[in-house]
Amino acid sequence: MKTVNIIKISINFLILICLALFFGCSGNDENVVASETFRTLTEEMETQIKQDYFDTFIQPNFLEAEIESVRIEKFYGVYGSGAIDIVRKVPDAGVAKVVVMMGSDYENHDDVESEFMINSTLFKFNTTNQILVWRKGKFHTIQEAYNQKMLDIYMIRSIASYHNGLSMETANQIKEAVFEEITEDAKVHEATMSELVKAIIKDGPNALDIHGYFGTYNGYTIVTVFEQAHDGGIGFSTIAGILFRAPTHIQAWKDGQFYHLVENTYNVLEYLYNNNLLTEDDIKEINYYHRHYYFSGEYDDYEQQNGGTK
Repeated sequence: MKTVNIIKISINFLILICLALFFGCSGNDENVVASETFRTLTEEMETQIKQDYFDTFIQPNFLEAEIESVRIEKFYGVYGSGAIDIVRKVPDAGVAKVVVMMGSDYENHDDVESEFMINSTLFKFNTTNQILVWRKGKFHTIQEAYNQKMLDIYMIRSIASYHNGLSMETANQIKEAVFEEITEDAKVHEATMSELVKAIIKDGPNALDIHGYFGTYNGYTIVTVFEQAHDGGIGFSTIAGILFRAPTHIQAWKDGQFYHLVENTYNVLEYLYNNNLLTEDDIKEINYYHRHYYFSGEYDDYEQQNGGTK
């Protein structure tokens, strides 16, 4: 199998084109103030979140309860407090939103499988417990946080990626690899560096998001690092007879590197399938998640206009 490290030969194009297209080059460097704890769950934050959860949900119902009974069962990141959020002018920028799933010895959550969607982004659950967003001492459901513009769609997709199975460790490896390439490129183009790239460099690798996690198959972690849904020039194609919108935006990570395509093509899924590294069932499952992260409406429109898949 011929593999090429995408970081060495092509990530510049993917990163810089996407950054320019979707976030722009706005803002003033004087207004960019990066948080020293950007997207990091500090000990102080963790203590305060547990206390607020205890005060809000546990103590009023269980007078004998103790704070030690409260725990953070899953951490999904801290959003909205970085330089990148100010440059991107995201809603509620500058205010940290900590996304967690909480638990305590006084609560019981049933093992029940369910799904729900936020703006076409799929969340799959196997528990009645729910994701909460902590902001300035108060808790909100993730749907409430999105509706009230505490989180934007990019944040929602990042949270969904972690919730649906992407490990923080793998995500951090991917982000560090992309960040290294951005910083190397910035040294060459320092004079023309955009405010967004400056903000990313100030914030560090955590400024980057995994905007889609489509599962791990045969050791390949299938992701989209940046949202490119509005690039109308990509169009549709089929892999294993299955319709995909913009499959070239999907990347595969394994053994510490991105697996790029051979020769002059960027369609990593097609390459992995044609070389028997992904099965048809793998492609079908990736397609299911891809539809529910990005282009569900566009898939439906295309299929209606063309009488089904190609």
